[in-house]
Amino acid sequence: VHVVERSPWSVGDVMLAQTQVARPYGGLTLADASALGLGRGAAIAAATDGGDRDVVRATLYEPDLRIGGASLVGGLQLLWLRGLESGCATPSCGGLYSTIPWVRYRRTGGELDVGGRTSAFGRLLLGYRLESVRVRSDPGVTARPALPEGSSLLSALVLSFDRDTRTDAFLPRHGSRLLARLDVGTAALGSAYEYSRYLVEGEQWIPLGDGHALRLDGALGLVQGGAPAFDRFYAADWSYFSVGVAAPRFAELNFSPDSRYDAFLAVAGGEYSVPLWTRPAAFFRRGFVAFGIRTVYTSPTPGGARSLVSQVPVSFDLAVRADTRIGVFGIGLGYLIDQVLKAVPLRVPGVDVETRSAP
Repeated sequence: VHVVERSPWSVGDVMLAQTQVARPYGGLTLADASALGLGRGAAIAAATDGGDRDVVRATLYEPDLRIGGASLVGGLQLLWLRGLESGCATPSCGGLYSTIPWVRYRRTGGELDVGGRTSAFGRLLLGYRLESVRVRSDPGVTARPALPEGSSLLSALVLSFDRDTRTDAFLPRHGSRLLARLDVGTAALGSAYEYSRYLVEGEQWIPLGDGHALRLDGALGLVQGGAPAFDRFYAADWSYFSVGVAAPRFAELNFSPDSRYDAFLAVAGGEYSVPLWTRPAAFFRRGFVAFGIRTVYTSPTPGGARSLVSQVPVSFDLAVRADTRIGVFGIGLGYLIDQVLKAVPLRVPGVDVETRSAP
């Protein structure tokens, strides 16, 4: 038996992009499965456009926290973010992106979670989240996201549950994953934001023979009360590609001119995967091709009209993904498919749709 240990360092999200309002920007996530050789997981994510948008997020995970003879799990996350959100009712602000008045804000804080294992595959965590939020708006703001002017404090309790029975982190053929999270911000803890946020995500893997697999996934989210914009749901985060002019955020930092955040979210999709190669001794150890389809539904209020920020609410992707010694890499055609769909003239009566996409 020849054993080659995987490097504890891995590359997570890598991004290089540009939108109508952000110069070329980049983001990177690095993770270490055993920080300082102590068996603690650590990760750091950072992104910037070299201008007014920056974010740094650091995470530390303790899988075996000994307290009073009991083995607990714990996590610590620290965040510093400087961002912009559009102050216009429509993303293009009447067609002139250069005239957008911005809502400028900063977030500084973190979250501490401690809990235990409910089973060999499950964890239940209770946490506390504290953030300082500072907001300053340019003159001419006509429609702002849920970010009140001035300095404020977000103080919230967090309850989360994670159950993961997948047989492989790269291409499972059996198993499932369920994540549920509840955030409650309350003035009783000094918070300027009183709200509750519920989010449930799940995926189920179904083997189809010959190494093929089908993944079914979905998510359901609801926000009640006066949650800040960044705790609401941004449709593009859940799609395979850009949605209208909205591109997926990086570490909750928005590089797009679209600031439409919603209180209700429903996601449903599936992905069919076919293995391409398996070479354990090579740098590109395994690979597979996947075809995915996903639909995203959001609305400002539960039961309200859909926030249609794209001509087609269904997104498609055709991607090749590879498992390497330093992480998982993939190349997808979702954005190109997005452009083809947006070239199809569709009209939705009574709905204002902006169709230009972020390059």
